[in-house]
Amino acid sequence: MAEENNNKDIEVKEFEFPSSSGYTTIHGKFWVPEGDVKCVLQISHGMSEYIDRYDEFARYLAERGILVVGNDHMGHGDSINTKDDFGYFAPKEWGVPKKEKGERSSSYYTVKDLLEVTKFAKKEAPGVPYVLLGHSMGSFLARRYMMEYGEEISGAIIMGTGNQPKPLLNTAIGVSNFLRAARGPKHRSKAFAYLMFGSYNKKIEDSSSPYDWVTSDEEKLEKYNTDERSGFLFTMNGIETLLATIKYIQKERNIANIPKNIKMFFVSGEEDPVGEYGKQVEFVYNQYKEAGIKDISIKLYPGCRHEILNEVNRQEVYADLYNWIEKNMITSERQ
Repeated sequence: MAEENNNKDIEVKEFEFPSSSGYTTIHGKFWVPEGDVKCVLQISHGMSEYIDRYDEFARYLAERGILVVGNDHMGHGDSINTKDDFGYFAPKEWGVPKKEKGERSSSYYTVKDLLEVTKFAKKEAPGVPYVLLGHSMGSFLARRYMMEYGEEISGAIIMGTGNQPKPLLNTAIGVSNFLRAARGPKHRSKAFAYLMFGSYNKKIEDSSSPYDWVTSDEEKLEKYNTDERSGFLFTMNGIETLLATIKYIQKERNIANIPKNIKMFFVSGEEDPVGEYGKQVEFVYNQYKEAGIKDISIKLYPGCRHEILNEVNRQEVYADLYNWIEKNMITSERQ
């Protein structure tokens, strides 16, 4: 489907703040619509990417009166101290008081940084509906956000998410802890990354790169493959952060903490290996329904791979997400 012309001049503003971890500075952006703001959408981006990759989608929404905001997570984009920090979040339990050690590591602080972005956005556009969109790793962080700070938002779009069986997750955590202890937190293991992600291309015939599972749009894939800020190998510290987040969000007691009135929309590609080709997306969707989430829906896109915002039919996805926001956030607030 052809892309729409960008006919409006969207103001883009940058901001920075110290990460709650104390380790680095967090970089973020606003896409500001002309006129009144109808809603705020905050983006939590995925693993080994950065917020600028959402520029096309953000402009689409801003043209329609939605303020879009997002940040580069620690270890991503411009939220690094040096390039050596790509895929590295913060020293384990950096600056955490002894009584708060345990789950309050880099995962905790990455989500706390998302909360800080929320505060910035609410000052920019107070009193309007607020939606958090999380993609891939960012969806795991968004799910943790809802468990800890869910009262801050009125809606959530969970995109490209997944679920891991407990035995496999615990095994991965054990191996990553061993490698971190043996090689250090900034060690990058190609073998471990292959064990975690190496099967993602298995359903794609004649794949041209290790990342063909990301999107079937050849132009977008080429940009992803040639961008040093995309697709980089995570450090063991980064893997630890990812796995800690997954472990946290899969605990029933934490799921029970999600406010039942948050409206949710699960979206994913049917050819997305992260969600086991829709199977694990549906599992989490049903899990949240059973947990008492009152207004929750799901859509799986046939033929689409992991990044549905960068797929060949992305304008269809853009329209679906905007229509969901318009119907569930903006129109319902007026009634």
